[in-house]
Amino acid sequence: MPEEQTWTDIEHPPMQMVYSCLAKGSMIMLANGKQLPIEQLQVGDLVLGASQFAPNSHMPLEIKDVSIGVEALPMIKITTDSGKELLLTESHPVVTQSGVSAWANKVQQGDRIHTTNGLELVTKIEQVKYEDNVYNLKLARTSEDPKHITGETFSMFANGLQVGDLAMQSDNEFEDEVETTQDVLNRIPEAWHKDYLNSIQ
Repeated sequence: MPEEQTWTDIEHPPMQMVYSCLAKGSMIMLANGKQLPIEQLQVGDLVLGASQFAPNSHMPLEIKDVSIGVEALPMIKITTDSGKELLLTESHPVVTQSGVSAWANKVQQGDRIHTTNGLELVTKIEQVKYEDNVYNLKLARTSEDPKHITGETFSMFANGLQVGDLAMQSDNEFEDEVETTQDVLNRIPEAWHKDYLNSIQ
């Protein structure tokens, strides 16, 4: 950078950050059953979600942090057979039929994904140019449910689709290996085995 310039003089910063996020206006299911646009949520609010180890066991989760960014790449728009639609960044995790998350750009037409109504078929995937803020949430168990499991991440419901939080995206960011059912069973508490096996059937 020339000595006479500062960061505020540069219209576009030279480095782009990759965000795993949802489009402004994505409706997030709260723990009380109501929905709010993601941009209206705050730290301390309770949303409806699930542990990565038991995606069918919905529970209240507390928002610990809110991430706001700008996405330079085209977004992914997922549509299901019931008409649910969600616009999200290509690296945002979506909870698949197996209960394991996959980046949005890995989801294909014909895949089944978790929604508020159970599994639904993905009928359309498209790239959409998007020029507004994107948001993500970091979730945690509430103080009424203090159990701690190392490496546990969480999902939430956006426009009815079950998607990962900020920690789930980070957890998957450098993982290229496909995790088998036995791999999951080996690393989760035995008490959760039945929930997990039920979630993938």
